[in-house]
Amino acid sequence: MAASSSSSQDPGTNSRRTSLEPVLSVGRAFTGHLKCTQPPRCWGLHVRIQGCDLERGYICGIMEVLNLQIGRPVVTFWEGEIVDMKNHTFYTGKWHATPQDDINYWASFSSALGNAVQADGGNSWNLSDDPFIFMRWKEQRYVSEQTDSEFRCMAGFYYVAFSIKYGTINATYHKPGPGVTHDQEFSLAHNHEERWGVSSSSYELQ
Repeated sequence: MAASSSSSQDPGTNSRRTSLEPVLSVGRAFTGHLKCTQPPRCWGLHVRIQGCDLERGYICGIMEVLNLQIGRPVVTFWEGEIVDMKNHTFYTGKWHATPQDDINYWASFSSALGNAVQADGGNSWNLSDDPFIFMRWKEQRYVSEQTDSEFRCMAGFYYVAFSIKYGTINATYHKPGPGVTHDQEFSLAHNHEERWGVSSSSYELQ
């Protein structure tokens, strides 16, 4: 999708943005589980959106992991890229992710999407009518006092698929390194806790 070169924007872009604003609004909260396959483990997970700028394809929030052996939650601040084909495409281009990594991870959500990314970078994929929002989330720093825990690692990032209709989120973690794939994932559902958050205008994704 090409960016508009004038002040008038494509009606499809405006419609898409309008449909995304409520589901990615500041303060929206989600609850679910974080799972690790190597070795098999499961933790409780809370996520809250703290900032969102659809014009820039930017989102950020807090991630809280529960039920850890250290006896208290681990809280991190994350920043994300919203795939909109204007600010961010399906190709990551950093964080040690190769084009083939991108194809494989997007295909884990939808084989048709993986094929589209492989064929033309996903340019033919109709995002304006897609029932999912595709993103990448990367944890940037700890918010809680940090001690060693059994899984935390900020070297990688999450490929994220957000269902607009159901308010659910599924994500798979990409951790750099040979032979390490799909070893961590989370699933979340919208909850109805009190909303809170901050403007994202001062944040920049590193």
